[in-house]
Amino acid sequence: MEGDSSGPLIVMPPPGAPRDADVGLPEEGPDVTALPEIRPRDPAAPDPHEDRSSLAAGELLAGQYRVVRRLGLGGMGDVYLARDEKVDGREVAVKTLRPGQVAFAARALEEERQAFADLNHEGIIPVFNYGTHESVGDFLVLPYVDGLNLHEVRALALLDPARFGGSRFHEFVLAYGVRILSALDHLHARPGSGALVYGDLKPQNVMHDGAAIKVVDVGSIRPAGAPGLTTYGFRAPNVPLTPNEVAGASEPQDDLFSLGESLRALCGLGENHRDLAALGALGRLSEGDTLAARAALLTTAPAPDGLGL
Repeated sequence: MEGDSSGPLIVMPPPGAPRDADVGLPEEGPDVTALPEIRPRDPAAPDPHEDRSSLAAGELLAGQYRVVRRLGLGGMGDVYLARDEKVDGREVAVKTLRPGQVAFAARALEEERQAFADLNHEGIIPVFNYGTHESVGDFLVLPYVDGLNLHEVRALALLDPARFGGSRFHEFVLAYGVRILSALDHLHARPGSGALVYGDLKPQNVMHDGAAIKVVDVGSIRPAGAPGLTTYGFRAPNVPLTPNEVAGASEPQDDLFSLGESLRALCGLGENHRDLAALGALGRLSEGDTLAARAALLTTAPAPDGLGL
């Protein structure tokens, strides 16, 4: 639907069976940042393309990080589970660079290594270390977080809204928004260092770990106005594209657009921001209009009575 309120409203669920998890609901109260505690019941599914990995299981990086297996493909390149042999064998995530991103990403890493080290915020995953390996080039070392990303959270809530307290799911979406705004503010308002942007905010890049959230793909962080990774569907309409359509010069306000789209997608309200105009014109989801009724059926979880757009 492209902004035509007379057209069909289609909300597609996330593909595939969601990863199962135990969900402990917080007490209802005035804390607008309260989130459920989510603990996955089963390990993450094996990467179906692990046989195409650049790093083999058992390979040692920088004399310290022993590769266990590939976890999947991130925005900048492959992500591996590894064990830190110098720190009690702790599990870490090693992020390498895609061949097509090496020139840009290597320069960004060289310029921003200290900035990554200085990003100390509870909502941003920290960077433990960085290094270089012959077969993959530069890499970052991050904590291994075995939670659900927000795309997976939505899939689980869509399958079983009661696990999230039914209509309380919308309460938790707002809590995600408040917490992510805090992380973005930390980037946007860095005193004396120049504003940074996240650039590639989307549900897949926010992890719900326990009762906390972290934005995880820190490789997309760059100075405001600099080109970098973006994702179609969450990229602000005014962000200019390079010929490969993956890099755009983002400003802080563009992060806010991406956050709004991420929260809209979590709620299951339409396919894109244009659908909200049609829904918003109807007022409340509980009204008798056919479009509103269909939207109410397709939301991730039942809307509280009288919830406005």
